[in-house]
Amino acid sequence: MFDNELGCYVPAEWLENGMWFVDDESHLYIVPDGVAEIEGPDGPISDALNALCREHGGDLPRDSELCDLLALEHGLMYVPECLHRFDHISGYYHA
Repeated sequence: MFDNELGCYVPAEWLENGMWFVDDESHLYIVPDGVAEIEGPDGPISDALNALCREHGGDLPRDSELCDLLALEHGLMYVPECLHRFDHISGYYHA
């Protein structure tokens, strides 16, 4: 979201605090806390993640079992929080 007073984009806390995953083409998928829709490129992986989020009411467990499941089923790799990046100029998230 763009902040007119600051003149730059500001991160959304619900995305920052979500679980981040990347696929083998470096596409970023963010599973936000308490939200039943993920952020990421449209396609079969996003559809599967959105279905999983809806199944759990937008509150996915944060554990290694889920990360392993996503890695096996969709070829995703978990991005630890220390690698989360946000570009205040473009408004994009990077891992």
